[in-house]
Amino acid sequence: MTPVSLAAPSSGPAATPPSRPGFGAVLEARSFRLPEAGAAPTGGARAAAREALRSLERARERLDRLLEGSRAGRSCTVRELLDIQREACGYAQRVELAAKVVEQGAQTVKQAVNTQV
Repeated sequence: MTPVSLAAPSSGPAATPPSRPGFGAVLEARSFRLPEAGAAPTGGARAAAREALRSLERARERLDRLLEGSRAGRSCTVRELLDIQREACGYAQRVELAAKVVEQGAQTVKQAVNTQV
């Protein structure tokens, strides 16, 4: 067996690619950020819930775009694949947290409805 090089054949002086931020840097810049501790959302609990759901939807759309790129045949480096995996795990954790918050809210409403006044 002859080893195969993945490097492009050299056909003269190498052109330098335009300087762009790496995939990991772009993904990190677009990553979900929690608000600072003690920072109360304006508009109360309803606005906070709406913003949390919007953030969850943006994360889902971002993950869908990443996965669609890989389904379209885009080659990814190992780092990019790990970043996609990190993004997917973070999204799964946010969905799980949102489900627990909704479940707790539903339990609280049930308890309030069953409370005799």
